[in-house]
Amino acid sequence: MRVLLSSDIPCKGGCKYCFAKWSSYEPLDGSSSMQLSGDKEELILYPCCDGDCFYQANLTERIMQLSANYQKVYVSISSKLYPSDGQINQWRNLHQWLVLNKKGFLKFAISISNRSMLNEIEPQTMLYEDRLKLALKMKEMGIPVSLTLKPVLPFISEGEYRSILEDFSPFLRHVLLGGLYVDKAMSFYSDYLGSYSCAKRKVNWLPQEPEWDYIEDPELMNQIKRNAEHLGMQVFMSDKTLIEEIAREYK
Repeated sequence: MRVLLSSDIPCKGGCKYCFAKWSSYEPLDGSSSMQLSGDKEELILYPCCDGDCFYQANLTERIMQLSANYQKVYVSISSKLYPSDGQINQWRNLHQWLVLNKKGFLKFAISISNRSMLNEIEPQTMLYEDRLKLALKMKEMGIPVSLTLKPVLPFISEGEYRSILEDFSPFLRHVLLGGLYVDKAMSFYSDYLGSYSCAKRKVNWLPQEPEWDYIEDPELMNQIKRNAEHLGMQVFMSDKTLIEEIAREYK
């Protein structure tokens, strides 16, 4: 079972492509999504990038309590913002508790869409160098680390994505790829993407499963996949299968 956790505290990243700004996006009820019960085998929790879940009071304690209803609980965090020391300690403590109690683990993903246009497209997010430092810090703390290359932007070169993979390869070996959901009414589409074709895709990680316009360059994605595999990395198109692979490694 997969659950997306939302927050009333808005994200401060300022990413120009962010779906949380769209009129078609319906925010989740973060409190009700945590009120789950039943003797389930597995639960994967995804703190959503539309807000900052880990600034919510008692979230770690609520996850610990929730774990009593499941054989395994996995927490998958992905962020473009540099976490505070308090957040990092919170993640470490939750990860250690899950592992010690043989309940699962917490996985942290360094999320990035490009390198050369970060200030333009993701103006309030982490510096590139800080993402590298954070990957090393998480690895040294014993927290599983992955790289989320999402969205892969069709106007960014294969060479730039290859350099990102090379830089992060010493710290991690699991890579998640994904294309770009777009809202044609937003200026980001007209400013950057007007010449690229879209296809409708169901968003199955949202409860309402809306259909949004989606852009993906198959050749660019394949080149990134080949470059990652050449570096000894594993590439996934779903975070669920990535989590399942890490879980097998923990056995």
